[in-house]
Amino acid sequence: MRPNNLLAWFYMVLVGEIWLLILRAVVLIAIFTLIAYGIFSSAAKKPECATGFLYNHGICVIGYDPHKKS
Repeated sequence: MRPNNLLAWFYMVLVGEIWLLILRAVVLIAIFTLIAYGIFSSAAKKPECATGFLYNHGICVIGYDPHKKS
């Protein structure tokens, strides 16, 4: 393998890894933000919904109340 090919390969891998890490960080931040928002918004309304989002057989999703038709 010639040096310029090796450099190009390293650059590709490095940039790919950096973009992967950035994307993963953005997704994790978004998920944690939604979960925190769901906890705080549902804690004001329904205490059982705020404890880990558990409903009877479903999931209480981010402040969404399946029993309340809005």
